[in-house]
Amino acid sequence: MQKFLVIFFFSLFFLASVTKALEFPAGVSLDDAVKQLNAEKMGKVLSTKTETIEGKTFYLIKILTGEGIIQYIKIDVQTGKVVE
Repeated sequence: MQKFLVIFFFSLFFLASVTKALEFPAGVSLDDAVKQLNAEKMGKVLSTKTETIEGKTFYLIKILTGEGIIQYIKIDVQTGKVVE
């Protein structure tokens, strides 16, 4: 059990640092964002969603990583930055 927890927390740390390193061009389309994630072998895209919050548009992309972890990537469409 302890080994599992160590691997789990290491995976979370590693994935968080990887998603922060992702960059998308400002005004990126949802299709291009998915293509970039596939090209960078981030994992299998399970679903996508477009949200507008307080006048800002975001893409929420759900992926299944190679380690079997489901991760959400939220992209600010206007800036292309990955947000938490």
